[in-house]
Amino acid sequence: MEIAAIRMLRARVDSMITRAVISRVNDALKTQRLQLQILADETVDDVEHMQPYGLSFVPPDGSEAIALAVSGARSHTVAICAQHPGDRPKGKAAKTGGLYTSGQWRLFIDADGIVHLGAESGAEFVALAQKVLDGFNAVKADLDGFKAKFDSHTHAGAFGGTGSAAALTTPPASAPVGTPLIVFPSPHTPASVAATKVKAT
Repeated sequence: MEIAAIRMLRARVDSMITRAVISRVNDALKTQRLQLQILADETVDDVEHMQPYGLSFVPPDGSEAIALAVSGARSHTVAICAQHPGDRPKGKAAKTGGLYTSGQWRLFIDADGIVHLGAESGAEFVALAQKVLDGFNAVKADLDGFKAKFDSHTHAGAFGGTGSAAALTTPPASAPVGTPLIVFPSPHTPASVAATKVKAT
């Protein structure tokens, strides 16, 4: 009797952790469910696929997973760590990695911490929406200030006021050819709205 109990216990322990092949995926439920081929003649249906919080992918048929039989009971099997052989981009350097699908990087972080969107190597740093808005508002404020000063400055003749119209239209005699009549310095440039750690194709 003791030998039979030991054998049963060993069988349950041996079956707690196994490799499995995914033959079907149901992604319509709160927790993704899988059909697993665990042994050559054993198929387990409706297996919960436990994925990390905030991250979800649908593995293609033929993917591999680790099947965990809770307490050694096949009826309480869950799956973790699904992967599809051959899909993972390989040969990368240490301290790099990211998110991939179908053999291509969709988000890649290089050894310098630069995030590349859409490919392993992004072409340009992306513009950040808030920085674009902040930069636009800063330039608009500069223009509004310049307009207010311009509107309050008066000239004689067609321009009204008591000043000289020539003062508005004629640059100083010492100014080089091509010097603009109005110089509007601003510290805000398009480059200032770009991210310094995120590139995109």
